[in-house]
Amino acid sequence: IVPSGTSKSVFYVTLPENGIQKLGYAQVKTRLLEGEEACSASVTGEASRGGTLPYGHSAELEVVYKCEKPGATAVLVIIPLEPSSSVSFRIVKHCKGYQSRADRAWYAHKSVLLVAFLTLLAVFCCCGECAPKRKTGPGSITLVSLDSDTKYD
Repeated sequence: IVPSGTSKSVFYVTLPENGIQKLGYAQVKTRLLEGEEACSASVTGEASRGGTLPYGHSAELEVVYKCEKPGATAVLVIIPLEPSSSVSFRIVKHCKGYQSRADRAWYAHKSVLLVAFLTLLAVFCCCGECAPKRKTGPGSITLVSLDSDTKYD
């Protein structure tokens, strides 16, 4: 996940084994995940322009994000490998103060817990003042008759 304060990401394309690989022009596609249409993206750098990549050499690929509204956007980067395959990866970009559903749910959940705690606190405080004060302590026993309100200490 790329946070909202980040405007670009840099990647390096290399070959895993000896040889030479022809690269096509890199493509980038965006898809809305959550919120409004938040972000557009473009690719620059040596690996974005196509060409030949020899073993032992790295080609830079820079993904540049342009955030316009709060939201989350999936950014798919595709690098064609000639003659007939490609490599791709996906990045999730958050834009301008975006808050995920899980974060919003947690804040709502904390509010419910706070209201419940304050309600219980108010109930215990009120009931504590209304109840008669009893003398209790080590060695004291209070007996209450079930037939009347008479107490025997």
